[in-house]
Amino acid sequence: MDGVMYTSQVQQREARSNVIKPDRKLELDKAALECIIMDGRQFGDFRRASMSKFLNVICPGYHGPSRKTVRRQLGLSYHKYRKELRATLASVGAIAITVDIWTKKQTSFICLTGHAFNKKYDSIPIVLGFRRLSGAHRANNLKNYIIYEMQQLDIEEKVCAI
Repeated sequence: MDGVMYTSQVQQREARSNVIKPDRKLELDKAALECIIMDGRQFGDFRRASMSKFLNVICPGYHGPSRKTVRRQLGLSYHKYRKELRATLASVGAIAITVDIWTKKQTSFICLTGHAFNKKYDSIPIVLGFRRLSGAHRANNLKNYIIYEMQQLDIEEKVCAI
């Protein structure tokens, strides 16, 4: 059949054979997103020239997710997690909160972890909030953040210790 087609038609046919199926692309994009989250990679890493070349070798036709796609997917994942977290916390009787603050490369972070018990009295740690801290680490700023997260998760009445 290649003998009767123009050169441009042959090239188009070859290009189409490298197109990956949508469900496979979703699977690969999901794996790339997980890699970005777990390794703390930059959002645009999978679209860089050398990474694109590597991805094309291992999976011809695949282009990694753009940074805008990564940002959108992270937002959707975050809102899904928060919704599931609220549902989980609705069934918890009491919860204790620990607050961790640390600095890395002159950037400060705060993490709120909730500690609840299941019916077998196993301790279950739950990340309630994680943010970059801006400004001074004054008690009032920390208190406001803790109260804000407790209100967002509707657990003010369930907190037994901080």
